[in-house]
Amino acid sequence: MFTRDTLLLLPILAPMLGALLLLLNPARSWLWPRVVAVLAAFLSLVALVVVFNLRQAGTILQLNLLHVVDYGLSFRPSFLGVTLAVTVAALWFLASIFAVSFLKSTHSPRRFFASFLLSMGGCVGVFLANDYFTFFVFFELMTFAAYPLVVHAESDHARRAGDIYLYMSVAGGLVLLFGILLLVWATGTAEIAPKLHVLLERGVNPYLLALMFLVGFGLKMGLVPLHIWLPYTYVSAPAPATAMLSGAMNKTGVYGLVVFLTVTLANKSETLAPAATLVQENIGLILLGLGLVTMLMGGFLALMQSNIKRLLAYSSISQMGYIVLALASAMYLTKEGGLAHTAAIFHAFNHALFSTTLFLLGGVIYLHAGSLHFDRLGGLARFLPFTAIAALIASLSVLGLPGFAGFGSKILIHKALVTVAEHGDSWWLLMTEKLFVLGSAITAAYFIKLYLGIFFGKFKGTELRYRQEGWLMRAVLGVLCCGMLLVGMFPGLAMRFFSLAAEGTFVNITYLIKKLATVDFWTAYAYGGVFWPFALGIIVFVIATYCRFFAWKYPKWLSVEALVFRPAYNFFLMLCCLYATKADGGICDVYDRGGTISGRLLRQVKRFDDLIDEGYEAVGHGTSQIVEQARQLDQGVSRAYREVGGQVHTVAHGMSVVDAAVGEAYEQVGKAAARVPEDLNKLEGIGSTASTFSLQNVTIGSLIVAVILLIILTIMYIYGGQVL
Repeated sequence: MFTRDTLLLLPILAPMLGALLLLLNPARSWLWPRVVAVLAAFLSLVALVVVFNLRQAGTILQLNLLHVVDYGLSFRPSFLGVTLAVTVAALWFLASIFAVSFLKSTHSPRRFFASFLLSMGGCVGVFLANDYFTFFVFFELMTFAAYPLVVHAESDHARRAGDIYLYMSVAGGLVLLFGILLLVWATGTAEIAPKLHVLLERGVNPYLLALMFLVGFGLKMGLVPLHIWLPYTYVSAPAPATAMLSGAMNKTGVYGLVVFLTVTLANKSETLAPAATLVQENIGLILLGLGLVTMLMGGFLALMQSNIKRLLAYSSISQMGYIVLALASAMYLTKEGGLAHTAAIFHAFNHALFSTTLFLLGGVIYLHAGSLHFDRLGGLARFLPFTAIAALIASLSVLGLPGFAGFGSKILIHKALVTVAEHGDSWWLLMTEKLFVLGSAITAAYFIKLYLGIFFGKFKGTELRYRQEGWLMRAVLGVLCCGMLLVGMFPGLAMRFFSLAAEGTFVNITYLIKKLATVDFWTAYAYGGVFWPFALGIIVFVIATYCRFFAWKYPKWLSVEALVFRPAYNFFLMLCCLYATKADGGICDVYDRGGTISGRLLRQVKRFDDLIDEGYEAVGHGTSQIVEQARQLDQGVSRAYREVGGQVHTVAHGMSVVDAAVGEAYEQVGKAAARVPEDLNKLEGIGSTASTFSLQNVTIGSLIVAVILLIILTIMYIYGGQVL
């Protein structure tokens, strides 16, 4: 039965049913998959807007499905969840329209758009989830559905990127699952609700739990050192898919981390308040360090890239560092961290806008220039003026200049870090604010490199494929640019809107409302907070150009993969070898010399496997014989049925003959019986007229009738039983 709560299913089912329709319909039409993708994304967006309006009106929607034992799919969107869901659905709808024009001649369009829609359904399901079990189901669905997007090009690089993406995603998903199971074991429920006091009461280490969730969600966000999959993936996937990977899908990691840290790790016990506050502050300090490393390393690596997509990939990593810094400030300030919490959500929204725009612009540049390398680009502002203007708006939004999207959120992050430094009164916390300024300067430097390298100077390529953008591309980019300008011109409205996401967290709402009233974006102090990093970024760009830093390639042994993951992998193998040596009595050394216990075990296993094969063969032979006997029996039964059918046909024919004879006998007897009364009447008349008539004549007539009746009964006795 359809109820108002079932509206929560429509945003998820619309893209999933669209994907199913594409997979089941073998039509090779060019238009069919594109129309289905756009319509499904639009329906999902409309349904989410309805859900958002109901949520704003105070209506709480909740839906439970497939409830088995104590778990099932549970949906109950929070304000933050439904806001991010609407944002993601709007971006997906725009990216679908963009893909219609961008992927005109792509191979396997049904596969691409089906995967595109499945990823959307999983992403929306994450934001509407009411518990971590439902969250995890849709989180993994989104992850695996995006794999065909990563390997869509089917090149060697795409396959390698897909392998890295899949391995890292599976590892992160397992760690997240262990964290969810530990949370359920400790608290008895997977519901997203304050549980820090329960963890402390039962002696469960909240730091271990926080680490598991941080790894699971941080890997999706691309936090250092879990980011190694991200540059490969963003480069190999087509532009619309890359835009959604960066602008939408990684927001599931942001959402999960924000919800876990600010809702699940909230405290409801007054007696445990000091211990809970200490846990939150310590986690905040750890996140401050992680956010700084992610911001600085992502920006530093972006400076050295010669490929647009790789530069934007590392830029996305760096921007995740900004969000973590804001979230860390909220954790450290605890109840007074409402402004920092608002800054984290605000910047996540801004990143979704300008990251999607920049990756779509990268697709436009590749489509027209045929390359993404700076040494084959330049001077495109003369040929693609609309793209140049859109790229300028998106770049200035990333830098956070006044009037552009990133302005308001970066001001709030800076204020939060200053408040943390004043609250902690530590040199390290003071350095955090200074390093934030340095990270902003590095961001300005690599975006100056990006913009000048693409749109200024001379075109270094051979020739342009097209002289202007398609009208669909212009429409999508124009809408995104208008969104960035509106958010940049009205940062106060956006700030107050995103502050509503603090409801249900450990934040003191009353204190947050007071702090919001004191924030003024249009002051000289605020301008200085964004212009000084920009000026410093110009200096960094000039020095890096003069020192030819942009052409420097760091050795592979200096990468995070070589410094962290390869040693960790080797260490894991060493532990496995040591464990095997202790468990099996030196199996590693014996194996190196030749005859090993494992070798003998394998031979025994092989013999056992051979016996199993022989058994299978014997069973198969016996089964074949049984089947042959059954076939022969079936043939015999068929012959018997045919013979019995012939006999039945013969009997039926004989019965029809007998029935005809009986009918004829009945007819003759009837005629004879009809004549008997007439004869009797005649005899009676004769008797009345002639007194000389003898009774002997009457006796003979009676005998004749009796004989005839006897003959009829005899015939009925003989043949009637067979007929009946």
